[in-house]
Amino acid sequence: MLAYPVVLAAARHARANGLEVGIVSNCFWAETFDDALVWLTPFAELGLADLALSSYAYFTERLEDETRLRNALLAARDLGLPGAVLEVGAAAALADIGVPCGEPGQIMYKGRAGAGRPTGERLRRPPAELVSCPYEDFTDPGRCHVGADGNLMPCQGIGIGNLWQTPLTEILARYEPAALPVVREILAGGPWALAQATGLEPALPLYADECHLCYELRSHLRAAGRHLDVLCPDACYDAGASAPDPEKEKP
Repeated sequence: MLAYPVVLAAARHARANGLEVGIVSNCFWAETFDDALVWLTPFAELGLADLALSSYAYFTERLEDETRLRNALLAARDLGLPGAVLEVGAAAALADIGVPCGEPGQIMYKGRAGAGRPTGERLRRPPAELVSCPYEDFTDPGRCHVGADGNLMPCQGIGIGNLWQTPLTEILARYEPAALPVVREILAGGPWALAQATGLEPALPLYADECHLCYELRSHLRAAGRHLDVLCPDACYDAGASAPDPEKEKP
């Protein structure tokens, strides 16, 4: 939604070709109810199939501060759009406007959001136990992410081709996960296998989840200039990630 004209044009193109369109947004555009109406009306006219709006209750003790979420939900209701709330880590409080809440999803320490190093009770799993990817199917992906720069990713930050350079059908036809660096190690034994194969020592004794360790390892590999054709695009990684400590590398 930061590139609103492009997103709207893409939605129109998709609808014209018989595809359904959904939007996931943090509601930054819904400063007022009237603002939210302006932003959503063109999508309502297209027949938006899904509108998922993020709650930030996990990050605030003042739930009344979620005014943008409220504005967006009220505007969606006014326009007849199927609005739903994404709750992660903490429940939103929207009963006063008739929106059911209270079943927050589990936090995933995936990508830059996990780079701040979770602490306390969330750090509960030793790296040697992180031997699979429970979130993505690299062998037979049921979905892929497409970045604004054209990168096609079965998981954010793991690229298998670029749509601006190669047609989608060709990328998928030549995709061999067992032969692709990083992907093959994750398939063989999750982030722990990636650490073993690349000679990287996990920096922590305990991790929050598989994504937490996986992102750390991939960031170090990128910082060392390794597998840059797979570990892309740049936007998925912390620009401040440091290279691995040679003293921690395994023989």
